[in-house]
Amino acid sequence: AEVAAYALKSLVYFAKGTDRKGKVVELGGLKAAVEAMRKFDADAEVQRGGADVLAWMASSEGTEMGQKIASEGGIEVFLKAVRGFPDNEKVLERNLCALGNVAAGNPDNKVKIAEKGGIEVAIEALKRHPGVAGVQNQGCFMLGNLAVNDDNAVKIAEKGGIELAIEALKR
Repeated sequence: AEVAAYALKSLVYFAKGTDRKGKVVELGGLKAAVEAMRKFDADAEVQRGGADVLAWMASSEGTEMGQKIASEGGIEVFLKAVRGFPDNEKVLERNLCALGNVAAGNPDNKVKIAEKGGIEVAIEALKRHPGVAGVQNQGCFMLGNLAVNDDNAVKIAEKGGIELAIEALKR
């Protein structure tokens, strides 16, 4: 797990370069990151690092990269990490960010994330960590991206998401 965590940290730097993201995918980095998260699901550093790489991969790439990440099982590993590490602020922050990025601009992923319990895990993280800026930022970001879908917006409102966003705004 230690080697995987360091390898993921190095991939973050490649994923941050728009011109290098395609190379990371071409060489199997996207799939390998999801597989590492699956294989080392009890290791917080791998869960944070995998989500970090995939969040960067999905950022500003539109629907195609988000779809690739989802098709490799990214949504499931992100949600498993959030559920498995409810008190690890960095794991929560990076996985909520990854979910938000995978949802951005991708109507199918917005629905998948909600169907798999994404709204509930984000709400729980926001409630559990009211004073943690990173969790608040990324939880609100994720819920905001999901709320573009009308059905998700209704669910988020029913579960107290609007109130949580307003509370975060006041801090």
